[in-house]
Amino acid sequence: MSLTDATLHAWMAGALEPPDALRVEEALRQDPALLSRVSVLRAELIEAPTDPWRIPPPGVPGGRVGLQLRPHQVAVFGGGLRPGDRFELRIPALLDADTRRVVVLRQHADGWQVLFPTTPEERVALAELPLADGEHVLEVSAGPQAGTQRWAVALPPLSTAIDWAADELTRWRDTLKAIAAGEVPCASAEVLVG
Repeated sequence: MSLTDATLHAWMAGALEPPDALRVEEALRQDPALLSRVSVLRAELIEAPTDPWRIPPPGVPGGRVGLQLRPHQVAVFGGGLRPGDRFELRIPALLDADTRRVVVLRQHADGWQVLFPTTPEERVALAELPLADGEHVLEVSAGPQAGTQRWAVALPPLSTAIDWAADELTRWRDTLKAIAAGEVPCASAEVLVG
């Protein structure tokens, strides 16, 4: 098991399987530099701006089902993504895909913003997305800014009430609470845009 920052974040969140958690704890007992890294990561989490969206970092499974999000086809004509280029986010198939709403977010300097849906008519169940290699394929366009872009997908139940007349934070309040409680599958991924 590789002890990446994502693995350490997962350990701090209590999201690792017991054997993996024990391996991390053993490595921390043996490596003072690794223990120091955990202290830095904890401090970053404490100092992080308070964003109501509790979205797990890239690589850390989200929700009770352990959802992971994987960028796909990010190399375009031998180069990297450019602003506006299309790429895929791959979402593992879930048994209840026909009851889950697809919510797409992108992180900005001031926090997460819901990019889809923005109207009541934009009601898409996970099961409606095409499948490739056992994963649902969500095609998105890279944002206009160069650099690392962080994307997320949340999958609340289609039955979740959404007050479309309310401001964005109020509109998604029930989904926010459910993500924080681990009840709504949610995951993030990063892409590099040049």
